[in-house]
Amino acid sequence: MKAALIQPLYGKDTAQAETAFRAMLSLLDEVDASADVIVLPEYSNLPVPEKQSEEILEIAGRYQDAICRKAAETASRCHAIVFANLLAEENGRFRNTTYAFDRNGAPAGSYLKAHPASSEERIARETGGKFDVSYSMKPAPVTILTIDNIRFAFLTCYDFYMHERFPVIAKEKPDVLIGCSLQRTDPNPTIELMSRSASYETNAYLLRSSYSLGADSATGGSSMAVSPDGRVMLDMKNEVGIGYVEFDPSLKYEKPAGFGGAGKPHPEYESVGRRPWLYLPGGPMTVPGDRDYPYPRVSAHRGIHDHAPENSLPAYGAAVSLGADEIEFDVRATKDGVLVSIHDSKLERVSNGAGRISDYTYEELKKLDFGTNETYRGLKILTFEEILRKYTGQVIMNIHVKLWDKGDDRAYLDDVIGLIRKYHASEHGYIMSINTSALKRIRLAAPEIALCQGHTSPNPHRMVDEAIENGFEKIQFFAPYFYDPYDLKKAKEHDVRVNYCDTSVPSRAVELVKAGVDTIMTNNYYPVALAIDEAFPGVRYHA
Repeated sequence: MKAALIQPLYGKDTAQAETAFRAMLSLLDEVDASADVIVLPEYSNLPVPEKQSEEILEIAGRYQDAICRKAAETASRCHAIVFANLLAEENGRFRNTTYAFDRNGAPAGSYLKAHPASSEERIARETGGKFDVSYSMKPAPVTILTIDNIRFAFLTCYDFYMHERFPVIAKEKPDVLIGCSLQRTDPNPTIELMSRSASYETNAYLLRSSYSLGADSATGGSSMAVSPDGRVMLDMKNEVGIGYVEFDPSLKYEKPAGFGGAGKPHPEYESVGRRPWLYLPGGPMTVPGDRDYPYPRVSAHRGIHDHAPENSLPAYGAAVSLGADEIEFDVRATKDGVLVSIHDSKLERVSNGAGRISDYTYEELKKLDFGTNETYRGLKILTFEEILRKYTGQVIMNIHVKLWDKGDDRAYLDDVIGLIRKYHASEHGYIMSINTSALKRIRLAAPEIALCQGHTSPNPHRMVDEAIENGFEKIQFFAPYFYDPYDLKKAKEHDVRVNYCDTSVPSRAVELVKAGVDTIMTNNYYPVALAIDEAFPGVRYHA
């Protein structure tokens, strides 16, 4: 198989768009007819730097049809498979899309960039979703296009940074990785390192095409071909033109499976000892983190406790199973310092015990019955760690640290942070407290954890100001004692998200969301969630 990698010169600004684009078309005209595969760089209809978002879409739209026609014509002329990445408009929405054209020039499939870059997310916001990245919020299988019995997989630019995806791609046994890229800030050695790693980890040949930033540039460019053993077969550095490479995609690399062992592809050898529970949560069971998860949300307050006891694994499990966006739970400490999930400071309402939680050791509490109905007789007290271990990555967690409400703002601070970090839960959980001082300490010690300001008595109206002044991400109204439309408006004006705790009336929940509340906390999850879905169809996240 002979591959041709196209590396055009990147324009300096939008005024050079026409010149840069015509130069790219000329390179396609120059491709030797002996090529079997031809790869174009990312955004082949936008060969200049981004500026104003609407201008970006205009340029991309201007050249979309022309590059698609040229790609199809080149595929037919060379009897080759052509891969062209575009900022492509379909049905009024632009997406980062890699199109495949078969040897006759007919469409053969497409790939949507799995990991949009932050600049693309910005353009999506600025264009009101006309530039679409919403597809990337939902689980999706690895894209494999089989053309002429060759299995093609894809990495577009930013995808190269996401090494945890490589083993998932490897399971699909690809023959060739198509890498349409526009990495303008990385130097050649770094791009080479990432490219070799991608090829080695997936046991596939990599064909990477990018733009030249000029012969003297130390960054960008680096269109290259890499074999599955990590060997660089071609590296164009910042040369402008066409790079050719020949290889046999059926030849794979096998390494000794341990010293003196038989040969085995690296992904298979690596998977034997893989311990996925040691890494970051990942895969299609993971929902977006708190920063990316869409609003409005419905939060199951203390879980779904119509039938299961509140603050229990069955209550939270029911919430997750029904698709709750968030669960809310309370954290207190036992006499010997174990963090447990329980709302009340005393035992009487939630167990067969009596007295204060803080007067009992964890082992003493485990002897009590927290099954508040006959079905759950014998249920044990739940720890904070057990919740994190079971539900991190599956739902957003509102962690109300009750032990700070009236206590020392330093109490167990390191323990709370330590457990959140141990279970990699900072992306899927945020801490709520009415103790502003405790939240400020968390912000200094663990800036990666989002924070929610509760009402600060005796002046609850200070809550919004505290959140704004300290850069907290959220506030939490506590009804029926406190809810002020003025404070809601002020929070929204400063990009502070608003929780409302709580309502069990579906119509009231809809009114609150229409008024600007972001998250409804409820003890009546399912009817409230149905009402929000009906009032705001297609808005809430459902995997």
